Amino acid sequence: TKHGIKPSARTATFGGNHYRSHRHKGAHWFQHALSADLNFNTFAMDDAACKLYARRLSSYKPSLYKGYPSSLSHFAGRLGEEPLSPDAIAFCSSEVMSSEMRENIESSLCRRAVDWYSQSEYVVSAGECPQGELHQNMESGLLEILSDDGELTADGEVGQMVGTSLTSMAQPFIRYALDDLTSWTGNKCACGMPHSTLDSIQGRAGDCLSVPDGRRLSTVQMQHWWKHSAVGEYDLDHFDWLQIVQTAPTSFVIDSIPHDSALILGLEQRVSSALGDLWGQAVEVEIAPRESIPHGEKWRFCRSEIQAP
Repeated sequence: TKHGIKPSARTATFGGNHYRSHRHKGAHWFQHALSADLNFNTFAMDDAACKLYARRLSSYKPSLYKGYPSSLSHFAGRLGEEPLSPDAIAFCSSEVMSSEMRENIESSLCRRAVDWYSQSEYVVSAGECPQGELHQNMESGLLEILSDDGELTADGEVGQMVGTSLTSMAQPFIRYALDDLTSWTGNKCACGMPHSTLDSIQGRAGDCLSVPDGRRLSTVQMQHWWKHSAVGEYDLDHFDWLQIVQTAPTSFVIDSIPHDSALILGLEQRVSSALGDLWGQAVEVEIAPRESIPHGEKWRFCRSEIQAP
């Protein structure tokens, strides 16, 4: 590849796929039977877990890290001053990678962090080349960037991303609104790739919730946990829309539109139990019902109004 990583390279993944066990198993990992991919539990990354992960990775010696930039940055922030895997590369996806996250990863984890953009549906994708340009992968999807009136934008003009998949035959996605913003740069990249280049992706920025034991759980992690664990286990499929607002280390306000306002009391108890299970201690929850989604917007799942401890 352009980054010198072979398909058979040893890989360490820090994603959100441990929602079924999250904190109950504590620090743990598993390896896919048919690959060299070692998956780590990002729901249990307190200081002790990060030290254990670092020891395992020192012997495993991955060439590639994959994961959420928030998780990799959190992990890197608990390592030493020298990179743990100086010859490896980190491919970061699912969240906007801030300059602080990139600096943490590249200073303490590996020599280079690469930005990658796609969706669970894999409609369109884009990846960062060695020159730092974000190239759209035109072989797998068509991307249109549209203005508010639905017209194609000019280079440098920010607009809505609309994608059409060229590979999803069972479930076609045609002119699928991606809920993200960007613009074409119009640049001819020095790396030699002919693929069109994008400016930074806007709209995927999220917050991290701070757990008193030192863990940090990002918006994307919380979405995975809510959809695949909490909703089924605690009977929480009673909202048309919600946003978790952390107001103190163990206190939350749930801005929401419940299906039936008469269920609010019971929902508070169930949401409190679910968050308490994830937090590992009792938490306080207040459900604040709304009549409509604020400003007509689809808000991100959670935001934090407190600083990390």
